Amino acid sequence: MYKILLTTAFFFLFIFKIFGQSGYYADDSTKTIGVKIIDRGSILNTESCQVEKKDSTFTFSPNEINEYGISKDLIYVARNIQLSDTIKRVFLEVLFKGKTTLYFYKNRDYKTFYISKDSASLVEIPNKRDKEKHYYQSVLSEFTNDCPEVADAIELVTYRRKSLTELINRYNSCDDRPFPFFKFGILGGYELSGLANASQVNPSLLENFDYQFNGFFIIGVFADFPLIPTNYSIHTELYHSSHSFSESATKDDEIYDLTVNQNSLKMPILLRYTFNRGKTNPFINAGGIIGFNYENENAIYITNKRTNTIEINKLENISVISQFQYGFSAGGGIERKINNKNALFLELRFNKLFGLSKNTFGNNELQLITGINF
Repeated sequence: MYKILLTTAFFFLFIFKIFGQSGYYADDSTKTIGVKIIDRGSILNTESCQVEKKDSTFTFSPNEINEYGISKDLIYVARNIQLSDTIKRVFLEVLFKGKTTLYFYKNRDYKTFYISKDSASLVEIPNKRDKEKHYYQSVLSEFTNDCPEVADAIELVTYRRKSLTELINRYNSCDDRPFPFFKFGILGGYELSGLANASQVNPSLLENFDYQFNGFFIIGVFADFPLIPTNYSIHTELYHSSHSFSESATKDDEIYDLTVNQNSLKMPILLRYTFNRGKTNPFINAGGIIGFNYENENAIYITNKRTNTIEINKLENISVISQFQYGFSAGGGIERKINNKNALFLELRFNKLFGLSKNTFGNNELQLITGINF
């Protein structure tokens, strides 16, 4: 039985080694597949191709082969480019292949992108400024002028691999969906907040309170980081809120009064999905939230009416609100474009916050938030 298992294991290991290699290289007449190509980094990969065969390593220059692939997502092709005053043949990384193809080149001193349409000659997209506009955006505008749908996207594209790849992908299909880009702005809103988890704080003391929701305003800033090429983004905020709660309850001959005053900074970190529809785009998001109550005053007073005199006592050493809170947040809303770069949004959101200790209150919050990005 042991020999059978050992033989089976070696068989599958052999199969994996033979068919698990996804590399290849090709010249004018032949294409060799199922080999291991060594990935030496974006700089060395442009200079030569190294193939590992058994105990030996073979090196091919851009003059010896036309292309090679380390994996299905990492392919290099040999092209002639101009560096300074000389023409040099190098391997260019293929970022997107289609009717229009995008390439990337990097050496020890320089990095740039190239583009070609219908296998025509390469056009460089250098990273330099042209008056008030990035020169690369001017090059892209001329190159893609046959597809007006991507004209707005060119103003938003950055000189980065993912951003340029997404633009060329959309240009090939003449896609007019809103282009993802980094956003930041201001927000404001109104929230209904109430104390929660009273049964965990002090059941015998606080269970008789009728906890009400109170309304408060919030104001803050936000940033939205796109996860290109998806419709997802990381949406984070930092906002300020002020809370004041006053609760009262009667038990036996005693009246209990709870007062809470908070000034808080809160930061939700959300994963947002946007349904790109054009000018008006619905979205949903969910994630975590942390809160810091930098001003945190809370007290419980007991009024005793058992005698002819009224005694009011404050319970000492009882803290029912944690300085730090954590929880989860979820909501949804719509974003309305004002122009190519600016938009308004409106969102309805629910937050559930907990104290760091089980013996402290949490908060339930229902928010209506609006904002504008710059």
